[in-house]
Amino acid sequence: MDLKQLGKYEIVDKLGEGGFGAVYLANNTRLKKRVALKVLHPQVASDEVLAAYFEREALALARLEHTHIVRVFDYDQIDGVSFIVMEYIDGTTLDRLLRDQRVFALDEIVSIFRQLLSALGYAHENGVIHRDIKPSNIMLTGSGEVKIADFGIAKVAGAAKLTRTGTGAGSLLYMSPEQIKGTNIDNRSDIYSVGVTLYQVVAGRTPFEADSDYEIMTGHLERAPLAPSQLKGSISRDLEEVILKAIEKKPEKRFQNAQEMSEALSRIKSGSEITVVARDNQFAKTIAVSTHPKVASAKTRMLIPALAVFAVIVMAVIWLLTRGGDESKTSAQTFADSLATGRTLFSQKSYTEAAALFSVLKNSASASQVDKSEALRYEAASRDSLAAPILPVEVHRVDSTAVVSDEKVSPAATGSVAVTVDNYDRFEPVTVIFDGKREGYQGSQLVFEKLAAGMYEVTVATDLGRLTNQVQIQNDRKECSFTLSDLTSKLTVTSLVADNPGDIVSAQVYIDSEKIEDGETPFSAKLMNGTHKIWVEHKNYRTEGKPRFVTLSRDTLIEFVLRKK
Repeated sequence: MDLKQLGKYEIVDKLGEGGFGAVYLANNTRLKKRVALKVLHPQVASDEVLAAYFEREALALARLEHTHIVRVFDYDQIDGVSFIVMEYIDGTTLDRLLRDQRVFALDEIVSIFRQLLSALGYAHENGVIHRDIKPSNIMLTGSGEVKIADFGIAKVAGAAKLTRTGTGAGSLLYMSPEQIKGTNIDNRSDIYSVGVTLYQVVAGRTPFEADSDYEIMTGHLERAPLAPSQLKGSISRDLEEVILKAIEKKPEKRFQNAQEMSEALSRIKSGSEITVVARDNQFAKTIAVSTHPKVASAKTRMLIPALAVFAVIVMAVIWLLTRGGDESKTSAQTFADSLATGRTLFSQKSYTEAAALFSVLKNSASASQVDKSEALRYEAASRDSLAAPILPVEVHRVDSTAVVSDEKVSPAATGSVAVTVDNYDRFEPVTVIFDGKREGYQGSQLVFEKLAAGMYEVTVATDLGRLTNQVQIQNDRKECSFTLSDLTSKLTVTSLVADNPGDIVSAQVYIDSEKIEDGETPFSAKLMNGTHKIWVEHKNYRTEGKPRFVTLSRDTLIEFVLRKK
């Protein structure tokens, strides 16, 4: 949308743009004052839920007047264009500073988060829960003053509940367990998100980063986070205790309000520095050197025992994944954890250890055919990176109806996939997920190269939904195109028991590799038109013909057959 003027506001420059709208720097021609205009895209203004979120942001901010909250001056509509007039902040986001490897003194970190907590405490007292605290919503001025922005999905006391089937409010990496579950939340949900953000600032990554949304959700809900000091040794013990208390899974174990957390931060001893670490497209990578030489030398001394520990882990994995008996659930979880460990080793270029681990995982009885195929590809890539001789290996390919095995391929393949996303600008931010890699889509075709022959999955993720498709590589280049759409269709998923259709069994539904909370067959949801990956699971049954790739263009019913294990 090319804007020059909105009523008395003269557009000076575009400051940023997302899937819902854009933010402009503007001049109030009557008061001769600079302001920021948040303008809702006309193409989404007709969506009642999105328009209501936009209006709710104006409502939430208009009732809040605090030094560390971006102020709202007005909300208006001119010629069908809805916009919020806000205070213009001459600064940058905490997210940008993290990506630029900004080095913070401990005193500075405490100051930033105490200002943040002061603003949130005020908002909570006035019946507003932010629900989307993250670095990109925290603005910092040149003088170090904090301003909280984007109350678009705030929970406002007394306001009507807004829902959209198949989408969640908030950003998954920073979301509290109760927010993920969809249960009632209170101010302690914001405390959790502040804790995750503080964890990221001092440790260089969020506590539960993973290759899939399901793994991230499982981390928030079930797994204990690594202590930040295990990722960065220079973190003081008292700061670490504050972080870990803020991200307790049970709200009653966290700080009970913003003031309580702020007071705990005020008691932290000052003086040390925290070096923020850089991030790649998938995980955080530590590239900065500790400011404490003794700590650095201690890490070096730990290298040999760490390698010994890894050897023990590999031995344990081999034992757990190859043993028989009634340990299937434990083995399956061990396999998932080990696969994640292998991906991390590969991303850290520890190719020898990665190849050894994937060699075990590819033959595990606890893995699905898709997981085995992934382990095989990673093993091949690890050995290829080591320039080691490779023997032909067995690959299992998965399609919507059958498993094809006994194909012999060379891992030193040269296939590639070129991914294109149409209409991406209406749904930003857009992420392409391919073979464990996550890359933001910016309009240019994304090409993934040096692929072994086999079946691959490509997922496009947005805040409003996902699409997933398959592509078969045979040492060639394949085009994979997605079209993001405002149109939705109703998908209904059912299941029946083979040889006894009268049995009623509710199976857990998975859509585009995400476990659907409270989603058991029979299940219905509105999904974005396009191709989706669907399957169901039940602990006592195996599912025939999974997964299925369904291209929605109208209301669709799919049925899975369950057989007793």
